[in-house]
Amino acid sequence: MKTISAIDEKSDLLKIITFPDPLLTRKSERVENITQEIVDLSGKMIKAMIAAPGQGLAAVQVGALKRIIVMDDKSGGEDDEIEPVTMINPEIIDSEGVEINEEGCLSIPTIYADLPRPSSVRVSFTSLDGRHEQIELKGASARCLAHEVDHLDGSLFWDRLSKGRRLWLKMKFFKRFGLK
Repeated sequence: MKTISAIDEKSDLLKIITFPDPLLTRKSERVENITQEIVDLSGKMIKAMIAAPGQGLAAVQVGALKRIIVMDDKSGGEDDEIEPVTMINPEIIDSEGVEINEEGCLSIPTIYADLPRPSSVRVSFTSLDGRHEQIELKGASARCLAHEVDHLDGSLFWDRLSKGRRLWLKMKFFKRFGLK
């Protein structure tokens, strides 16, 4: 069974799936082995994230139910030396503080809402070369990581809002894109 969504016919970019695609509500599976397919998927995800443009992307957003995220951490400034990072099987093992900031999502285009996220997180993950790592992220990077991990668990950012606010945003989304 092929787990990667169709590639955009105009380029080799993976297509980012959008709400209301039911795949976005499914829990992603752990990656047991880092194969060439996983390495290739990571590279294609980074290209799609940069082209979108976005700060992070979960594999489920390109149709692959794998616990993989990519992030392009420019939150400390526009340092071109910082390379995008791939995290396989990321797990938030600790968090501190709370910040309320506006958040959006490449899979829910043009919809934004203020919501609380940890101000710092410690994440454990496997790198593409198979090393087990732990890093601490703060601010926008912590927010991005928490957002992408939610995707891996089948949750969208608006699922963290009150029922009324979530329904209002969904109605706004459907109206904006002419969906029913």
